[in-house]
Amino acid sequence: VDCTQGGSVREGTISGNTIQAIPSPGGANIRFLGLNSNPDKIGLWSITGNHISNQEINIHLENTRGISITGNTFIRGYKHHLLINNGRNLVINGNVFDHNEDYFPSQPPAYGGILLSQGENVILSDNIIDGSGNGTSDEGGAILVKDSRKISISACHIKNPNFNGIQIESSTNSQIMNCIISESAKNNGMQRGITLRGECSGTLVKDNSITRGKLGGISNYARGVVLKENISID
Repeated sequence: VDCTQGGSVREGTISGNTIQAIPSPGGANIRFLGLNSNPDKIGLWSITGNHISNQEINIHLENTRGISITGNTFIRGYKHHLLINNGRNLVINGNVFDHNEDYFPSQPPAYGGILLSQGENVILSDNIIDGSGNGTSDEGGAILVKDSRKISISACHIKNPNFNGIQIESSTNSQIMNCIISESAKNNGMQRGITLRGECSGTLVKDNSITRGKLGGISNYARGVVLKENISID
């Protein structure tokens, strides 16, 4: 769905499909492209109850508003499961981002994970994210949020992440609550459970259960973050 040249596409549903591909450079299973100057032109879409797999990016949202991504299964997003830039009023709930070993030969690597930048009013809740994370130890993880505000990450189960379980970069008035971030002994890829950097005023990290990674459980290098009642798990 491409509105970069004008027009609008709103009030739609993508439901009950198996959407697979042969990986291609820059490819996406589902891609919405709106106007940077006006993200209102693509919105009021539901993406629900699909199986989405085998592409560089499973879902790519650029300059969009009012989109619900619920109850889908994802596997083999070679770069990202979700890549979202300049999105507002988004719900990502009840999805399974899986890492079934039957689907993962050694090459090419499939990193997966969620990258959200310049988001506002976004809810990520009740998702399972297994064996995911693109980037580096300084900037990367199963969920990476950058330059955003009013982001809620809650009740997500993140297992065997690459680099960080959750990383927040320069994002304000956000919450990470009631998540379980764990790593099995054989994985050995997690650096930290949660990492925060930059200006993150008004951000709360509370009631999470976290396995300690190579460099720690929670590493807070940010300004304006409150940490409360998080626990370490074996």
